[in-house]
Amino acid sequence: MSSIGKRKADVDVEVSEQQQEAEVEDGAADVPERVRPEKKKRFRRTKQSKRKYHPESHPALEYLSLWKHDRDSWKFQKVRQVYLLQHLYERDRVPKSFFPTLLEYLEGMTVNQKKVH
Repeated sequence: MSSIGKRKADVDVEVSEQQQEAEVEDGAADVPERVRPEKKKRFRRTKQSKRKYHPESHPALEYLSLWKHDRDSWKFQKVRQVYLLQHLYERDRVPKSFFPTLLEYLEGMTVNQKKVH
C-alpha cells in the first residue's frame, strides 16, 4: 500500500515500526526512538531578576534635564510630558532633585497654553 492516501500519523507509525525492527536487528533496541527537544525555558522572576527602580535613568527625567540645561537640543515629546504629569507627586518616580525643574517646566507649559488659546 502506498503512503500517498494515508494520513501522516499512520505513515509515522509505520516508519517508527520499521525503525524498531531495524534497531532490533542491529542490537540498538534500548536506544530511545525519539529524543525530545528541550523545552524553552521561560523567564521566571527571581529575587535577583527583580531590579530596583532607578528613577534618575528614566527617559522622562532625562528629557526634563535636557529641557532645563540645553534647550537648543531639547525637543518636545508628548509621551515624556504625559509621564511627568501622571507621576508628578510620586517621589519614587520624580525625585526631589527634579521637582523644582518640573515645576518650572509646568509653569512654562501653562504660559504657552494661554498664548495658544
